Formats: sequence, C-alpha cells, structure tokens
Amino acid sequence: MRRSALGDAELPEAQRRYLQVDVTALKRKRLPQLCFFNVRHSVGRVLDLICDHAAITNDNHDAAAVAAKGRLVLRCLRMGPDPLPAEFSLQSLSGVLVDGDTVIVTRESTQAAQADAAQKAAPATQ
Repeated sequence: MRRSALGDAELPEAQRRYLQVDVTALKRKRLPQLCFFNVRHSVGRVLDLICDHAAITNDNHDAAAVAAKGRLVLRCLRMGPDPLPAEFSLQSLSGVLVDGDTVIVTRESTQAAQADAAQKAAPATQ
C-alpha cells in the first residue's frame, strides 16, 4: 500500500502521514488516491498540495470567491462532518488523524463559511 502512495520521496518515513485522499466531490472522474504528507505541514498546506495535484482551484484566500462558492475544507471520513482545522499541523492531530484515514476535499457552504468568518472576527470574551 505505501509503495503506491504519492508524495515527496525524499521525506523520511518518520515524518510521513499516509492518507487516502478523496476529491470525487469536486472531480468526479478522479478515484481516491493514497498520498503521504509531511507531519509538520498544516492541514491548510496539505489542502493546497492536494488541490495542486488534483488540479482543483483553491480560492480560500479570496473572500469574494469564498462568499460565492464556499471554502474548500478537508474532512476526515472517520471523524464525522466537521472540517479539520486548517491551522493545525498533522503532527498536532496525530491522536485524531491516523495513517490510513480517508480525507475528503469538499466545499463548505457559504453560510457555514460566513458563520466561521464571523466567529473568528468576533472579539474573544473571558
């Protein structure tokens, strides 16, 4: 299984996280693919790498595009519908996201994206 995985061949084995990547929600003709990523990369960086490999346009940096189409997110099939936090590294999610997990690239609805943006913009109360 690991021999067929896509990723940076020079990355040491100890720094790899193997994930089954499913982009069929956005690219119907692509089958899920086993890939490995650097555990030090953030979920957002992993999403960027997946989008580059699968030729998916990632407009998450463009507020107008996010408002119109929704934000691209990674979801772990085993963990449920909540998106993985983009700012966390794979290493920090090691107890939650394990080798062999299936991650799905989807678009978050614009309502959910707007609610998330509003929550991040709101001042923290203590």
